[in-house]
Amino acid sequence: MVGADELRAGDRARIGVGVMGFSWLDPSVLATDAYVEALVDATVSLVSEGTEVVVFGGDAADDPVIEATAAGARARLPEEDRRHVLVSAARSLTDQMSELATADVVASSRFHNVVATFLTERPVVAVADRAKVRRLMAAAGLQGLRRRGAEPDGRRAAARRRAGAADRLVEPPRGEART
Repeated sequence: MVGADELRAGDRARIGVGVMGFSWLDPSVLATDAYVEALVDATVSLVSEGTEVVVFGGDAADDPVIEATAAGARARLPEEDRRHVLVSAARSLTDQMSELATADVVASSRFHNVVATFLTERPVVAVADRAKVRRLMAAAGLQGLRRRGAEPDGRRAAARRRAGAADRLVEPPRGEART
């Protein structure tokens, strides 16, 4: 866990990556979910390029995604780089804002994390698949700092995954006839 007063490792920039435990995420396959894989890919890329990443949420429901992201990134990084993937210890808005204030930039999809970042006067990129995040960024004149998530509607992606799983239940394995 990282605290706001923890010193950075060397001269690395610090990026806060805010995650969200979306209701459509299936905890049993979290490590292979496209959303978590995208977070892991981004974290690995940032750390490999010399950045320190702090993974944080804004709610206890985010904890499994935080842990899956950090664990997935650490598993793919060389041992000497794993220490540059940090997990936020913040459990209150005050603590979270103190940690956000140590970041050079924050990327987040949770509305409250975007607002908290605004309040710390740190640069923020909103990864927005929620209308309220898109409206907030537009109202602040920051539409250019909003990026659409890889899957615009996670519920649709989850429905497609469930439908694919259901299809596999009724389809015979390759080479076998249907009985």
